Amino acid sequence: MKRIIIAQESDLHGGNKLGLMNPDVILEDIQKNGDARQWRPNVTESQRELWLLRQDNIQHLVELAGDDPIHYIQDGDPTQGDKHKAELVSERMADQIKIAVENVKPIMALNNLKSARFAAGTGAHNFGQASADILMVNQLKALYPTQDIDVCYHGFAHYGDFTVDFAHHGPYTGSREWLKGNVARYYLQSMMFHAIKHSQKPPDLVIRGHYHAPVIETVRLNGFTSHVIVSPSMCMVDDFAHQAAKSPDDVTCGMFVYEIIDGKLLDVHQFTKTYDTRTQYYL
Repeated sequence: MKRIIIAQESDLHGGNKLGLMNPDVILEDIQKNGDARQWRPNVTESQRELWLLRQDNIQHLVELAGDDPIHYIQDGDPTQGDKHKAELVSERMADQIKIAVENVKPIMALNNLKSARFAAGTGAHNFGQASADILMVNQLKALYPTQDIDVCYHGFAHYGDFTVDFAHHGPYTGSREWLKGNVARYYLQSMMFHAIKHSQKPPDLVIRGHYHAPVIETVRLNGFTSHVIVSPSMCMVDDFAHQAAKSPDDVTCGMFVYEIIDGKLLDVHQFTKTYDTRTQYYL
C-alpha cells in the first residue's frame, strides 16, 4: 500500500490585519539616519485566532500523516497586495513578503515534507504579475535549498498515479445556498469532457481558491472519477470582502488535507473552523 498526504491552503493574505500572520515575524524599517530598525507588528484578535487554528491544523496533519510523505500546495494570494489597503499591517512590499515567508516556515519544518507548490494569485493581492508569489518562493528556496519548491500560474502535479490540477482562479461557489456546488460541478464536467475528447485522463483532483468558501463536488464520466475543491481561506472578512461577498453570515477558514492511497482519493480531511461574521445584539 502506497499512501501520501497532500496538505492544501489558499488565500492566506499575509499583510492583512485579518489574514494569517506568524506572531514571531520581525519586520524592518529604515530610520531618518539610514539605520534599519527591527519591529514586531501588533497581532490582531483575528490573526491570533487564525494562528491558533493553523497550529492545530499542522498538529492534525502530522498525526494523520504519520511516517508517510507530505506534499504541500498553497493555492494563491499569500499576501494582501497594495490595491485594497484598508486593513494593512504595512504598505511596504518587503514586509508583506516577509510575513508570507514566515507563514510557510512551519510547513517547511515538517520532517516528511517532500514538495511544496505555490499557485500565483490575484494581481490585486500580489503586486501584479505574480510578484509576491515569485519573491516569496525565491526566499523559500534560499532558506530551504534541499527542498523541492516551485511556483506557477497553473500546475498539473503527478503524485505517482494521482494527478492534481491546481490554480488560484476557478468556479464561483454559488449565488444561493441551494445552488452551491453547481458551478463547480459543471466546471469539472467540462474539464473532463475536454480531456476525454483529447484522449487524455482527466485530473483526479482539481483545486481552486479565490472565493474564500469551501465547495467539494465529484463527477463520474465515461468510467473516470474526478473531484473539484474550492478551498477555504486563512483570512477573515475584511472591508472589501464584506462588499464583494454581499455581507456573508459567516466565513470558514482552514486547511484541506487529501489522503491518497494507491493512486485513489480516500478522504478529504477538512481541518476548518466557521466564524459568525455578524455582531450579536440581545435587546
